Amino acid sequence: MNTSPDERLRSLVAEKVGRLWRKLASKLKVKEVVMDSIEKEREDCEDCCRMALKTWCESNGSQATVRELMSCLTDMGFSSINWHIMKELNLLAEEKIQQLRDQNVFK
Repeated sequence: MNTSPDERLRSLVAEKVGRLWRKLASKLKVKEVVMDSIEKEREDCEDCCRMALKTWCESNGSQATVRELMSCLTDMGFSSINWHIMKELNLLAEEKIQQLRDQNVFK
């Protein structure tokens, strides 16, 4: 949780955040001019989000952690994405995830 999100996690988040990537990038304190540059270079929102996350990781070094990313997602109202992150990091047992799905936690 105190490590930087790798490419696999950045892709997962990008897929889930999609067109709201600028909101996430802003929460992560990616500069507006950087977001504008990313938007000009990339084809779609998912690519933009992936690049913004990569830029954030590179710019912030050890401060760009999975924990910080998850905190920003929660602040944005996207805490459900955190479950996907925890599953990807094998922090949740499949049985527990199924119980939560049955309880409609992911909706």
